[in-house]
Amino acid sequence: MSFFTSLVHLFFGFLSGFFWFIDRSYSIFLYILFFSYEYVEEVKVKDEMYKELKEFTIGFTAGSITYLFVINFFHIHILVP
Repeated sequence: MSFFTSLVHLFFGFLSGFFWFIDRSYSIFLYILFFSYEYVEEVKVKDEMYKELKEFTIGFTAGSITYLFVINFFHIHILVP
């Protein structure tokens, strides 16, 4: 697994975690999209899906913490129409 793909997994998880508090449907959609892609890749290539899910989870946690930090410390409320 390359450094670039690890960053993509982290970023995708970050977006999903960030949107969790804004609109959960976006977050769930991103997770389903990521999980289904990784599942197909695991079935075809045997690509150790657990490592990629771990990267996604780390990104999700970082995105959630970032959102909560922005809300609590800067009092910026982010709304999605």
